Amino acid sequence: MLRNFLLSLGFITLFFHGCGSTPPEPEIVQKPIEQNITKPLPPSLTINAPDGATIKILNIKPKYYAGIELEADNYQVEISKHGYQTYTTWIEVNKPTIYNVTLKKLIDIPTFVWNSTNEQFYTLYDPKTELIWALPSEYVDYVKQYTPKEFLPKTIGASSKKFPQISRTKLNTIIYIGNENLSCYYRSKRDSYKKYFASLNKLKINGTQDNWRLPNKKDIYTNNPFQPYQQYFQLIWNKGNLVKMNVPVIYTYKSKSSKTYTSALGYKKKNNLYNGAKSSYIQNLNYSNNVAVVTPVKEKNSEIDAIVYDEELNISEKFYALQEIFHSSQKTIKTLLGDPKLSKIYYDKKAKRLRGILYSTTNNFHTKFSVKTEPKNYAELKEKILDNRVVPVVRIEMKNGELHYKYLTLKTNRVKKMEEYDEAKRSKNINFYREFIRLYPNTTEAKNLQKLIDQEYKSKYL
Repeated sequence: MLRNFLLSLGFITLFFHGCGSTPPEPEIVQKPIEQNITKPLPPSLTINAPDGATIKILNIKPKYYAGIELEADNYQVEISKHGYQTYTTWIEVNKPTIYNVTLKKLIDIPTFVWNSTNEQFYTLYDPKTELIWALPSEYVDYVKQYTPKEFLPKTIGASSKKFPQISRTKLNTIIYIGNENLSCYYRSKRDSYKKYFASLNKLKINGTQDNWRLPNKKDIYTNNPFQPYQQYFQLIWNKGNLVKMNVPVIYTYKSKSSKTYTSALGYKKKNNLYNGAKSSYIQNLNYSNNVAVVTPVKEKNSEIDAIVYDEELNISEKFYALQEIFHSSQKTIKTLLGDPKLSKIYYDKKAKRLRGILYSTTNNFHTKFSVKTEPKNYAELKEKILDNRVVPVVRIEMKNGELHYKYLTLKTNRVKKMEEYDEAKRSKNINFYREFIRLYPNTTEAKNLQKLIDQEYKSKYL
């Protein structure tokens, strides 16, 4: 019995000892964790454009294709399609890039009229200085139409010993009279007469009024775009002895005391067209604003300027951009092209047509033109065109995004006619009356002058 008790006690002890023991720890084997890390995709470009569009990357040689891989950089892209406005932009590509483009459909515009409004300025843009220059159009027209090989003598006649003032001029000449104001001396065979023209800060050119200024000395010396024309025009001034010089151009400069003065600069003699005064002499003229022509300037600082003088846009792109602003074809064509002008005129005997170049006073638009005329009328018609007594009325259209010249007709320049009529009346000279009647026969003005001739004849001989 004792033996059974001891066996039971040993079993219980063994049982509790087994329950309290710690099992051996399992062996842990560390395996590398597989990481799903993808490499960054290289920069690429995909352009979503209308079907049939042509896509070009302009600043690299490889041709574009969807998903083209590129180095991280900026790229100039052009998207074009027939019948749509070409779209050009810069795109930054430094990762897979998708660019969506919607092209504007070009709408054909039927024939509209491009008229002359006798603009007094011809505009040029200088990309180096980013200045827009307004050059006196009559002086520019003379050179473009006549392509002279020598100067126009006595273009401007000046008088007064103390300081020169214009007494006569062969071309309409706009001068600066101070306080931002301009006057125009009108062409005349005798004594010129002047009228207030405009204020520089409210100068209207090509239908748009803006704030212009005089060029400063730096502008003139950096780039004077009027210089190629200055050499063909002569200022003659009797100051004790006869002084002849190239027509000077007015500019401003600041003294050491920061006061602003006006002075003038003439064309530096290079080709011996005539013996003009030294440019240093011209600079020292007192009251130079009385003889120097004005070439206003302004910065390209408006939305309209940015379109008209953008060298990367073609003529049709400019037209549609302006059309969205003005919503008027007439206003758009006036702002974009200025006045229509004719140059390099000759007669085609075989076709019996007057031919030449039609060009714009504002943009680089130019095209050939022809007008049917008989040989006997050619010389007279050419004279009228060169003398601006007739001006072109041009028909053009917009088709497939391009300006197309259709035809032109010639009409009497009413502004020029009235200027010459006023001059004839002021002269009180029968010879002037007769000259006007010869140039403008069968007009109301010619009939009025004929009455004055008849009255004078009756008073003297009847």
